[in-house]
Amino acid sequence: VDYSIPEGQSVFATADGVVKEVLGKTSTSGITVVIDHGNGYSTSYSHLQKAKVKRRQKVRRGDIIALSGNSGLSISPHLHYEVRYRNNTVNPIHYFNKDMTPEAYIDLMEQLSENK
Repeated sequence: VDYSIPEGQSVFATADGVVKEVLGKTSTSGITVVIDHGNGYSTSYSHLQKAKVKRRQKVRRGDIIALSGNSGLSISPHLHYEVRYRNNTVNPIHYFNKDMTPEAYIDLMEQLSENK
């Protein structure tokens, strides 16, 4: 998922974990932070201006891990966010609204499938 965001804004960890990788500007995704959350889950935050964490650092949900940017093969400032399960990307929408009732979640999924 790509989020339009001005450069220099704080980027937060979406869940507790350990920083698995911090990739530099030379990658096509630019400066990237990857967090391992355990149980096969990880998240990736790309096109950053600056990483604020180091490899093997423990992070908590809500910790500032980076500043948003426009690095790598990017045409405008944005944050590319991925959720991965066992190294396969999964739709992050399933994790955005954990406080939703089951009925509201089903309704949201139906609305999204109608808009395709």
